[in-house]
Amino acid sequence: ESFKDGIGLPVAIFVRSPCYGHLMSLLRTKARLSSVLGNQFVQDIPLLVITPEMGTKVLSKDLQTQLLHVVASKLNPFQNPTLQRKTQVHFENNIQPSTPHLQQKYEELLDLDAEHIREILTPEERARLAGGFGATDDSVAHILMDAMQQQQGTTLQDIVNDGLSAAVRSGDYHTSRQLLILYSLVASRPPP
Repeated sequence: ESFKDGIGLPVAIFVRSPCYGHLMSLLRTKARLSSVLGNQFVQDIPLLVITPEMGTKVLSKDLQTQLLHVVASKLNPFQNPTLQRKTQVHFENNIQPSTPHLQQKYEELLDLDAEHIREILTPEERARLAGGFGATDDSVAHILMDAMQQQQGTTLQDIVNDGLSAAVRSGDYHTSRQLLILYSLVASRPPP
């Protein structure tokens, strides 16, 4: 019966290891489910870490924010292979990227516009997360527009440089291209 009617919505998402790479994969899986099923079905889904040593632990919003802060400010995907994004992009006929692989990459982009992220992380940290782990176009555009509107402190160029260096270090050339395209769009707008 379940194959005919579907199996329903997931009740939780879990990983079996508390390492940073697996925890970031957990957040990307949630982003993918949100993209496929709709945010209203996934926004409050529990994220769990289940290990024999620790038992079951919930990755709460506060812990997710702490995780993103540490990943954005202290970890380098280039130096830590478990953090690198492993989405394969194969080329069909050696000409264009495979559609299913690009679709998966698109669905796994992090939404850095969530309130608990915008309020806690600095624009530089959000740019590093976007560069190192991928973020939605809207998230990146908002980071860049916010930097352009601020007259003091970090400049738009500094934000882009942080994001680009994180993207290059993680080997994610699609995200570095995304940052450059959005930077050119935002920078070409007249100042407010």
